[in-house]
Amino acid sequence: MNLPLRLPMRTSVLAAAVAAAAAIAMLAMPSAPAAAAELPTRFTDGSTCQGRFDASDKVAYGVDVSKFQGDIDWQTVSDKTGVLYTLVRASYGLETDEKFKRNWDALEDKCILRAPYHFFVEAIDPVSQAKGLYDRLKAHGALDAELPVVADIERASAKDDICGNPARAKEFATRAFQFIAAFEKAAENDHDRPMMIYTSNGFWNCLPAAKEMTGFRDLWIAEYTKAPSPQIPNGWTNWRFWQFYDKGKVAGVEGNVDADRFNGNGAALLKFAGGK
Repeated sequence: MNLPLRLPMRTSVLAAAVAAAAAIAMLAMPSAPAAAAELPTRFTDGSTCQGRFDASDKVAYGVDVSKFQGDIDWQTVSDKTGVLYTLVRASYGLETDEKFKRNWDALEDKCILRAPYHFFVEAIDPVSQAKGLYDRLKAHGALDAELPVVADIERASAKDDICGNPARAKEFATRAFQFIAAFEKAAENDHDRPMMIYTSNGFWNCLPAAKEMTGFRDLWIAEYTKAPSPQIPNGWTNWRFWQFYDKGKVAGVEGNVDADRFNGNGAALLKFAGGK
């Protein structure tokens, strides 16, 4: 993922603690995950699309993309590769990813499942970010995506600055919690699945109240390792997607692209996308 940031925070520790408690209360989830929207028929009618997923009987691979991949030839990706899903950056802070509309529209009829993701920026009002994301996805018809909307919660460029300072970590977590809660509230009548969270093990574990934040939210974990599976951050017992490599090569995409795998095969991925 991208966008390194340096963002000083000035909220007091006490105020952060109060806000964190309020945000955690807002994040309370129902007793079971909400069902997904019905999948487009091209994934379920026994045609070519469904066949691609059935053929992936061991691992379901995908990619995540943003403006940094330029203009992607999605027809080639769909026809010539085993990519079954993509996570598409919609925005960062209050800014729209300039390739989001092009990517989203180009995937409309392809044999590739979609999820939009938002890069959370701690220095910008969390509620404004949530509203901006909701309005953006609503305008592009992306609230009913096949896969859950993703909250990208990271600060790789300043991990030590945050993780080495408990007050900063608490403030970051508070604002991230507020963003997720505000988006889920705004989208509850359009897309009632909980957000999925993208993060890394080292960064997530330095945030306070991590277990309260996870709830029924699925994990998209970033870890580049030769191990057969990634480490699981606090609050989860398993992962849903794993970004395992940042220099993938895929036909239809120029240069490097982040490579991901689903925790299951193609048939299991379709079931997950259908909320089963």
